[in-house]
Amino acid sequence: MRPLPAFTLLACCALAGCTSATATYRIDGADQTLSVRANQDYFWSDVLSVGIISARMPECQRKIDLGKVRQSEFDIEVFDSGDDVYTLRAGEQMWQVNIQSCTNLGEPGAGVSGLPVGNFKFDDEKKLVFLKAAAPAAAK
Repeated sequence: MRPLPAFTLLACCALAGCTSATATYRIDGADQTLSVRANQDYFWSDVLSVGIISARMPECQRKIDLGKVRQSEFDIEVFDSGDDVYTLRAGEQMWQVNIQSCTNLGEPGAGVSGLPVGNFKFDDEKKLVFLKAAAPAAAK
């Protein structure tokens, strides 16, 4: 058996450190979802290319580019803003998505509104997960 060329070994090592992860928030069952996809383009970089896939099956499914987020600061909050609109926030960046038409509504003008539903973040094992927000306390 011949040994692998050095270039092949270097390419394998370079790809081994890259992050490519997806996590999903299911809205009212499996037919409506928001999925976040994070890709590390270079193993030496702390920056992730982030996109969200808005889906209401079988009517629509669309990937929306959210830009770049540092892996060390990766925490995307999700808020239910009503009328099939969800607001996402990562640090100072914000986006709104309409789940009914799978469209990007851009940055909300008035900031975040709505009820928190959870966060997309990396857990202790560096796996991308969706963590549901705690249920609001009942009023007395």
